[in-house]
Amino acid sequence: MRGQLPTGLPCTLAFCDDTAEMFSRGQRIAYTSERPLASDVVVAELHGTRPGLEDDVEAGRLPEGLEAQVHEGMLVVWRSVMGNLDRRGSDVDAFVAKADGLVQGAAAPEAAG
Repeated sequence: MRGQLPTGLPCTLAFCDDTAEMFSRGQRIAYTSERPLASDVVVAELHGTRPGLEDDVEAGRLPEGLEAQVHEGMLVVWRSVMGNLDRRGSDVDAFVAKADGLVQGAAAPEAAG
């Protein structure tokens, strides 16, 4: 889905899943438990974002529960979802708010170590 983060940064919100039920010709190979089977993902261009955002991502200064990468001017932020299709609107809203917080520089703890 294409839209904007709460602060107005254009982004794409995607829902990814790696379970066989999601594929049109998929076949379940093995049952797994206690590992993420899906992710919610925000993709945005770094152009026009705050100075230091790329440095924060590279240093691991991320809001709790988020992972992120920067590549060729694009920011990708994701969170793992533990079950197949186990998503609620309020959880997605909270994820988008955390991703927006990262872009703003809010709630970015110091990297451990």
